[in-house]
Amino acid sequence: GASGLPLLVKCLEIIRENPDFESYLIMSSSAEMTLRQETELEPEDVKRLSDHVCAPGEIGAKPASGSFKTEGMLIVPCSMKTIAGIHSGYADNLILRAADVTVKEQRILVLTVNFLSNSTVVDEALTEIDGSDGLAVGLAGVRVLSLGSTICSALPSASIALTVVETLFTELL
Repeated sequence: GASGLPLLVKCLEIIRENPDFESYLIMSSSAEMTLRQETELEPEDVKRLSDHVCAPGEIGAKPASGSFKTEGMLIVPCSMKTIAGIHSGYADNLILRAADVTVKEQRILVLTVNFLSNSTVVDEALTEIDGSDGLAVGLAGVRVLSLGSTICSALPSASIALTVVETLFTELL
């Protein structure tokens, strides 16, 4: 779907295939609803692909702690609400708290956003997170942020099959 949820599924599959990595899935109620609307999958199908599942309200779970060592964090898809929370430091759930910790610990943070959703306000927030004069769009617009983060567009996943998403994901990394 346009949100990028097929890309989430592919990310979890790729992580699962690599014995050196574990995945922690934190799926918001909005993501669960969108998953049902845009795919034939149920949230339980996606949760089975993850090594660990945490609820957004589990603010004390491992990903919320800087002492919990990770390679980084993927937010796939990343809503504009989540961008706003990261931008403002409003960490009222585990997704935002884990992102805040990831930035604080200078670990890799990948935000996969739907650039069609952007407004001037969102563009300004992304620019401030980035610290540059703006964002390029599309596949060529993958941008490494000053925080060690990446913002990339989820739009290509809207109209391509999951087999192509794997190529896209590999290309983005």
